[in-house]
Amino acid sequence: MLKSRIVCFVVMGFAWLSCGKSDRQFLYFSRLVDVEISQQDFSIGGKSTKVVAVLDEFSQRLTLLRSFDDAVLDLDSEDDYDNSPLAAGQSPIALAIDDEPSKPRIFIADQNEQRILAYEFSSLSYNSKKISLSPLSLGGAAVGISSRAVVNSPLSQAAPSVHSIVVDASSSVGQSWTLTKVNATQFRVKGSISGKQEKLASINESYASDDGSLEFFVSHATGELPSTAIVRFQTQVFEPFDIGSKVLDLLIVDRKLFILTDTPSLVEFDLDALSVSNTLALAGTAEVKSMQQSGEKIYIVDYNAAAQGALYEIDPDTLSLTSYAPGIDQVASTFVSDGRAYYTLVTGFELLSFALSAPMVHSTLPLGSLAGGLAFYSYNNEDRMLLGKASGDVDLIDVSSFSRIDQENRSGNTESFLSSDLYFSDQGTKSEPELISVNTKDGATLSENWLLIYEGVIPESQDESVNISGSNMTLVNIDPAALGIQAGEVVTIASTQEKIAIASVAGSILSLSSVPTAQGSDTISIRSKDAYVVFGSRSGTQANRAIESITQAYTSDNEEISLKIRPSISSPSTVGDFFSFSTSDGIEAIGTDAQSAAQKMIVFERPSSDNQRAYVLHPGEGQISVLDLARDQPRQLKRIR
Repeated sequence: MLKSRIVCFVVMGFAWLSCGKSDRQFLYFSRLVDVEISQQDFSIGGKSTKVVAVLDEFSQRLTLLRSFDDAVLDLDSEDDYDNSPLAAGQSPIALAIDDEPSKPRIFIADQNEQRILAYEFSSLSYNSKKISLSPLSLGGAAVGISSRAVVNSPLSQAAPSVHSIVVDASSSVGQSWTLTKVNATQFRVKGSISGKQEKLASINESYASDDGSLEFFVSHATGELPSTAIVRFQTQVFEPFDIGSKVLDLLIVDRKLFILTDTPSLVEFDLDALSVSNTLALAGTAEVKSMQQSGEKIYIVDYNAAAQGALYEIDPDTLSLTSYAPGIDQVASTFVSDGRAYYTLVTGFELLSFALSAPMVHSTLPLGSLAGGLAFYSYNNEDRMLLGKASGDVDLIDVSSFSRIDQENRSGNTESFLSSDLYFSDQGTKSEPELISVNTKDGATLSENWLLIYEGVIPESQDESVNISGSNMTLVNIDPAALGIQAGEVVTIASTQEKIAIASVAGSILSLSSVPTAQGSDTISIRSKDAYVVFGSRSGTQANRAIESITQAYTSDNEEISLKIRPSISSPSTVGDFFSFSTSDGIEAIGTDAQSAAQKMIVFERPSSDNQRAYVLHPGEGQISVLDLARDQPRQLKRIR
């Protein structure tokens, strides 16, 4: 499906630029990595609302939104803009909201700097969208930080960049800084607290503020600076908690902040004492990335290939650990809900569902594309799952039936369909076979590409190891029955290039029609004879071969497709000729206008209503898709960029 989009631009890799916003709106989303929502209600501008915190890894900023209307809040009331964010560390990767105190707090994992930063709200009630937060001391030595400097020069490749920013922790205060063009080589510098600086910043020179608390360097590659060029960044001074290892994720459970590190370990941080209260060391070989809470437990998946998707269940009260072993490879993401673990795979177009029991038995749901983030919600007493797609759309899944829910009402018409033209490639002497029909079957047809190769090599047989004794050939790695290897098909022996027909098949032993010269260990390939080898990009090599016949239809192994091929009497098919086409399962996802993968997402209810919403992050383009879930067929309401 072709999507419409409003194009924004990145200038010198620093920022998404304004898409028709007013001068007081400065667009800054870039690479969003985390989103969390408060459990407490705030009063903001006379509206009861939750607060949504969004973390941007690239621009190094924390942004807050009002869930009531998705409005971006202003976190610096002293500057000239209406939606100013806050600095969030040098490599922000995760956040967590502590709702319990009268002044809620936001904790940020500054990954590579191996520390935790924190902000504290001044109140639960604000008269306008201007929100006041201040750094919360976590006991460490004071450090000055800044967000990445972003520019607002639309369509310009001549925009400046500000870098090498140094913040003096002993004399700086938290504030926003703005550089505005004065002439071809200079900028006026203004701090939202420090005010307009006497000194101007010059291109390709180091700059220091009047009081020396801020230093930076302005670069300019080429061309004339845009007349409206503005550069902005935010500085802050923190007293962080230094943890001594890379922080991967944060989670708050029962007045404890759990910190997942790459050592690997799970550190328990008491939110009242603001100090470490316990530590759980995980297996030394474990490769961990994130964690989640489900019920009363914490769950962490091990991405080490040798662990085969091992899932660790941790009791937050005792830090006791239970391990589950699903035995799967190349895990992409995991989500636990209601006693089941859901896995997506790096290379597989499927979702696996495991019961948290031993042995772990799973169900498989075919998907239309590679999957991303997961979230659960209920609608009309029906449990549903949101599953992000690589395309940016979001699959909707019925949890009880473990099936995808179609988002397009076709009034009972066939869902699955042929999604491309039929293509024929003539590889040798002129051939004119005709693929006269291709049919799909709802519930069986997958979204995939198909290839039919006349007298083609069975892919799995290429370079297969064998042991040859007389006319018998024992296959080492492949199962002949699973691949439909049969009498009449032709074996090519690598060492001698002998081509010998198969006389019979028994288990893993092929009896050849003659004794080959080659004996002992060798490698081979196997071609079909007078038939097409059929291969689906998701269904794999089919055991059933397709033959040319106007009366006999071909059906794939699991009824994904059926078809007929008309032979040509005057121009028969030759080795290597092939047909190709694509099919679609016809199950439509929730459409978004995003062009990059749908990753982390949260589900929440809007205050004073039972209307459920979802925020879906698209890190590849700095977009949040807002979904309306209070309907049988959810839809995208808007986007926030």
